[in-house]
Amino acid sequence: LSVCVTPLFGDPYYKKCVSRCYNKTYGLADSARQCVATCPSTPQDLYSDDNTYTCVLATACSNSMFGDSSTRKCVPFCPLSANTYANPANQKCTSTCDTPYFADNSTRKCVNTCPSIPSLFADSSSRKCVENCPGPSSFAD
Repeated sequence: LSVCVTPLFGDPYYKKCVSRCYNKTYGLADSARQCVATCPSTPQDLYSDDNTYTCVLATACSNSMFGDSSTRKCVPFCPLSANTYANPANQKCTSTCDTPYFADNSTRKCVNTCPSIPSLFADSSSRKCVENCPGPSSFAD
C-alpha cells in the first residue's frame, strides 16, 4: 500500500485508502498516513479518539476527554487501577496534580477546590484533597 494523500489513511485490512479507519484502528497523520491499532507516544504523545478514529494530542481529545497513557486512549474518566487523576492543565490522566490543582479521590480529578461533600481539605504539600490536615506546618504559606 502506497502512502495515502491527506485526508485519507491506509487501511491495513482492506489495503486501500479510506477517509475513516475501522476495525479498532486509528488514523495516524504522519508521513506514512496509516491506520494503526495503537497510537504512539513518540515522537508525539498521541491518543486514540473513538469519536474521530484518529490519533490526537490529549488536548484534542473529543468531548473534553483525557489522554490515558496506560491505554493510549482518550477516556472520559481516568482509571482507578492506574491511580491517576483527570488533569485539566494538560488534558491527561496524571499521577499527581500541579499547582493550583489538588487530587480529589472522590472524583478522580484534579480540582481547584476540594469538595465539601465529602468534607475534604486541600493539602499543599501533597497536592491532594485529604480528610484530615497533616499538621500545623500545612497551614503555612
